[in-house]
Amino acid sequence: MADLTIQEEQACKNCGHKFKGKFCNKCGEKVITDHDKSVIHFFEEAFHFLTHFEGKFLTTFKTIFTRPGKISDDYCDGIRKPYFKPLSFFMLLVIVYLLFPLLSGLNMELKFYFNMLLLGDDFKQMVDAKIAASSSNLENFSELFHHKSEKVSKLLLIIYIPFAAILLKGFFYRGRNHFFDYLIVATEFCSFYIMFTYFILPGLLYLVFAVSFGGFNNVPEAILFYITILVIMMYSLIAFSRFFKQKRWIVFVKLFGFLPLFFFLVFILYKWILFYLTMAMIG
Repeated sequence: MADLTIQEEQACKNCGHKFKGKFCNKCGEKVITDHDKSVIHFFEEAFHFLTHFEGKFLTTFKTIFTRPGKISDDYCDGIRKPYFKPLSFFMLLVIVYLLFPLLSGLNMELKFYFNMLLLGDDFKQMVDAKIAASSSNLENFSELFHHKSEKVSKLLLIIYIPFAAILLKGFFYRGRNHFFDYLIVATEFCSFYIMFTYFILPGLLYLVFAVSFGGFNNVPEAILFYITILVIMMYSLIAFSRFFKQKRWIVFVKLFGFLPLFFFLVFILYKWILFYLTMAMIG
């Protein structure tokens, strides 16, 4: 049957196009053979998925850490086969974080919003109005707020990518011709940020500092902040120098504009958006 699919013209069962061979040259649908319906093939596909997934995932993970910017450079130049798709990799990280959150920083307690820059007083007035309208109290409303924002806070991480891409386009406007390229390197940068900030750093601090500070939750926030700044600065310097083909001292100067604005998104703008979305969900 396999030989016949190569020799004889046939109609694709998916789109109806006439073709010869094992795959439709219009829609890509595969011609099903007896082997495709065998039990052996069923397990072959499972094995292929696992090895294919593991190989690309590990290659992508390793390259992000050992050669910052290379995945984006290769991907935009047409070398894509060895790697996970950048956005798929980022979303996989978000899903893992949804399942195994190590830090609650993305999902702050309601009381912390009241002390936020510029809008803290407005947030408190909105909460007071909601509580009065529902005849509830602050404790019960806080629990409801936390429940509603818990999942949204992780999924909202997707806004990091277009925001970072726009900033990179502004600071490295002569680096690449297509905005697509800025989205790709922004995705790699944000993937590293997610992995380091929400997986690797908490794990390292738990192992190294938890005993010294009497528990992981007692580790001073200043330590988290300064370590994050230092590592992200070093990573960005290498990644953007490689991707945009610019000298490191030039990139270093530009980072003093890019990183403060990116962290404004992470620590301020992101929280504002999350607050309004959560309040809208509460109704």
